[in-house]
Amino acid sequence: MNRQQIQNQQYNFPYHYIPFCDSSQHVWRWRSLRWGFEYWCCMMHIRQRILETGAESWLDAGCGDGRLISLFAEEKNIAVTGIDPCSDAVKYARAFNSDKNFICGNLDAIDERFDLVTAIEVLEHIEDSEVENFIAAAVSRLNSAGRLLIGVPAVNKPLSAKHYRHYDEKLLLEHIKPQKIGLQTEQIEFLFAGNDFLYRVYTSLTDNRLWFIGIRFFERLIWRYTWKNLRKTTPDKAFHLLITLKKAD
Repeated sequence: MNRQQIQNQQYNFPYHYIPFCDSSQHVWRWRSLRWGFEYWCCMMHIRQRILETGAESWLDAGCGDGRLISLFAEEKNIAVTGIDPCSDAVKYARAFNSDKNFICGNLDAIDERFDLVTAIEVLEHIEDSEVENFIAAAVSRLNSAGRLLIGVPAVNKPLSAKHYRHYDEKLLLEHIKPQKIGLQTEQIEFLFAGNDFLYRVYTSLTDNRLWFIGIRFFERLIWRYTWKNLRKTTPDKAFHLLITLKKAD
């Protein structure tokens, strides 16, 4: 491997942006995502579900920076399109997924039909009065017998200031109204037991306002524990809901 190849491999992440200066003119050498295990656990589970659908075309509505789509970099049998109204997010998505199609806009900017439409962590960002229109627009982009996959934060997870609401199964079904729009509910999954004692203690001790500690051995252990024990859970413990719906033939 020559020097140029070594340099090129570094750009799987924009590492020059890790150090930064905050509004108080303090310089930091690191950034962390405290809920990283939670996020990765849900994303990998959703990835499995998407592959299981066998979809050949997929629209990720509210794709953000394209992180979910990036997990399909090696999948050549599925045509992927991401759409998001945030121009900055779409710029990142395009930068990290140069071979995928991204559109900055709303669903009405697309005329195509897809085997699969996903809306992962999107509904909670939409005002109550607009949820029904969003769902209808997503369904209208489905092929016959296509699937709609929706992921939302659950009521067990503390409400974020940027969210309008979190969901339980009843509210989610009330917002989607599957039968009214010609969808059949295939399954509802309850993901990530976020209040698990061991997980919370480890997270608090290793990532807080004073320090971040990342020891590979322990990180690997906690990740394995998270994937095996916390990924699938019950309604009273779940931090996320994932519903799979199929369009009637």
